[in-house]
Amino acid sequence: AEHTVSPRGTISPSLVGEKKVEGLTIADAKEMLREAYTTYVKNPQVRVSVKEYRGHQVSIIVAVERPGMYPRQRSGELLTEVLSRAG
Repeated sequence: AEHTVSPRGTISPSLVGEKKVEGLTIADAKEMLREAYTTYVKNPQVRVSVKEYRGHQVSIIVAVERPGMYPRQRSGELLTEVLSRAG
């Protein structure tokens, strides 16, 4: 199943309920889910991958060449990096 990470950093897979995945590596999230499913499934096989990253958008309205909305391109992107894209 595909799950979207909520603004609170959680997913809600069937059987195991809401689980916090914010800040976890893919390997850590996979192991956490595998352990959660062992209560319900014998030797569960879990695969975790990131299909799409949708970071927060930054509104640049100061004196730049291209003011507007700029999505963060990666986790941890600095504001100065976003400003350089705006010129």
